[in-house]
Amino acid sequence: MKFAFVDEHRGHWPVRLMCRVLGVSVSGHYAWRLQPESPRSLENRTLLRTVRLVHAESGGSYGSPRVHAALRAAGHNVGRHRIARLMRRSGLRGLAAIPEGAHDRRPSRPSDRTEQAPAGFTATAPNQIPLSP
Repeated sequence: MKFAFVDEHRGHWPVRLMCRVLGVSVSGHYAWRLQPESPRSLENRTLLRTVRLVHAESGGSYGSPRVHAALRAAGHNVGRHRIARLMRRSGLRGLAAIPEGAHDRRPSRPSDRTEQAPAGFTATAPNQIPLSP
């Protein structure tokens, strides 16, 4: 992680200075840069593309359990914790379930009124209901 930070910010600060502040060797940083990407890292990058695709197809509603299930159904042999970790690191989250029609409902409040207003009433003042005789 320290070498990645140094590599990411080498346009802003000198590499030697960042390595000294972070307590790593300059030669270690340059050796890290020349090292090829690990097979696991390549696999994770490919897998993350697929995870993003499944997440997008769900309209962003699928979290890691459903994405994992969709990938397993598609034939990918991958662990659920790995999917959760990849999603968390890339900022992907599922949406919370909203019950159907919940956005149309308003919270009900208790009413003091014992009588209901007539069907086609006209209010004479705010908060006043004309009562039938």
